[in-house]
Amino acid sequence: PTLVACWLIARLRGACFVCDWHNLGFTLAPRLRGLYRVLEHGSALLPRKHLAVTAVLGQWLCQNFDTGRVATAPDRPPTFFRPQQPREVLRAEMSALFGGIDADRALLVSSTSWTPDEDFDILFEALQLTTQRLFVVITGKGELRASFERKFKTLPASSVIVKCAWLSSSDYARLLAAADLGISLHASSSKLDLPMKVVDMRGAGLPVLALSYPAISELVQHGVNGLLFRDAPSLADAIHQALAPTFHGRRHAPFQERWHDMWAAAVKPLLLPHLPLGRRAPL
Repeated sequence: PTLVACWLIARLRGACFVCDWHNLGFTLAPRLRGLYRVLEHGSALLPRKHLAVTAVLGQWLCQNFDTGRVATAPDRPPTFFRPQQPREVLRAEMSALFGGIDADRALLVSSTSWTPDEDFDILFEALQLTTQRLFVVITGKGELRASFERKFKTLPASSVIVKCAWLSSSDYARLLAAADLGISLHASSSKLDLPMKVVDMRGAGLPVLALSYPAISELVQHGVNGLLFRDAPSLADAIHQALAPTFHGRRHAPFQERWHDMWAAAVKPLLLPHLPLGRRAPL
């Protein structure tokens, strides 16, 4: 119904209706999947122009929802997610914030909204298999946080310490800049979208271990800026491999393109022809 309402308002105002797709709604409603898909397909015919967060999502929309050409407008990190120096100072700040991080422990970071679509049992099982000394920080709030905190406390503190936290955006940016590895358990209901957390991690120059699914290769290239895993054993192997001195993906170059660059390259050309001359300067 939102797309129909937006289409109606655009018609009344003589505006160009553009839809920016970040996922497929029907994949989030399993009980009404068939009906939702039919309605979403019909609604997808209403916008005049389409954007999609990944190339594969754009291709899917064109082939299955008859949208015509879909421009790719990928998420990009804001400028405050960036490498920060010296990392020793950042590490000391994080140690003070979380009550002490031993110098020989690798600092791993993940973030989540603690909902069932991210399977943190994979991380819990992987941490039981790994042999490294790790300090893991998981940021975010959500319904499953308390139960996982109880599970993580059963891990032997001599090898793995897990802290759950809710941080300000500035502290989170500094945590990413101080960390050794980022971990993403985002599974994607459609398998066609991308996790914003990985975009932020890459903005900080942080190598990422990401759960593998079709679209994730648009953001994480296996062995280049991170590693992909399928389950707990392969995540444990990825942690071991990524922390080895020979891993050439460690502290890779961060995104050079930021959000305003993406907007200028992908979105501005799409919108500019539909704006009155007096409205074009702010773009």
